[in-house]
Amino acid sequence: MHWNMFHLTSACTEPSTACPLDPTEFGHYPDVPDKIFSIAFFTICAILQLVLGIKWRTWTYMVFVVCGSALEAVGYVGRLKLWANPLSIKGFEIQIICLVLAPAFLSAGIYLSLKHLILRLGPRHSTLRPEYYTRAFIAADIVSLVLQFAGGAIAGLGAQKNIGLRLALIGIIGQVVTLFVFGVLVVDYAGRLFKNRNELSNEARKTCRSWKFRLYVISIAVTFVAILIRCIYR
Repeated sequence: MHWNMFHLTSACTEPSTACPLDPTEFGHYPDVPDKIFSIAFFTICAILQLVLGIKWRTWTYMVFVVCGSALEAVGYVGRLKLWANPLSIKGFEIQIICLVLAPAFLSAGIYLSLKHLILRLGPRHSTLRPEYYTRAFIAADIVSLVLQFAGGAIAGLGAQKNIGLRLALIGIIGQVVTLFVFGVLVVDYAGRLFKNRNELSNEARKTCRSWKFRLYVISIAVTFVAILIRCIYR
């Protein structure tokens, strides 16, 4: 994250010798095709999830995923503005705010999914009570986000730049640790479930044999890994 963008003045309306690209988010003109693809992809995801959420009445999950997908799309719109003008403060603010918030909403959808999977497959095999997966991990993500935005704001003021950057870094590390701990608990639950598979109820066994259920679990796992990699990269 390049908080130096906050130091650019309104006099820098386009790149020049006096207004170099180095302090910008990318240090160069962002690529257009991948940004357009990302906008289209996340917009479609938001629309599909909205339709499916209304159809199946998965209101809370729908809100998390729709908000996360919409924020991703808007964030990449901000990056397109940076292509038009890499020194655009508005473009920088749009993309940094939206693309920092979006993974937290998508992660919340994953936490909620695990809660309901555990309730269906067998709560007794879980290390934590099902409701704690949403309460604890969403709370941890909120704390991490607050640290990131607070750090960014402090760094943007310039006087305490190093303190701000360290605070933002702590927030990012906190988000990674939260995801990692969640992943460990998921693997632990999956292992316990497999070990005690003969004790599963008929309903749980039927669910596990469903190709729709398996596809859903795979999609959740892929999304989780993608979010984790993204947070580590940041």
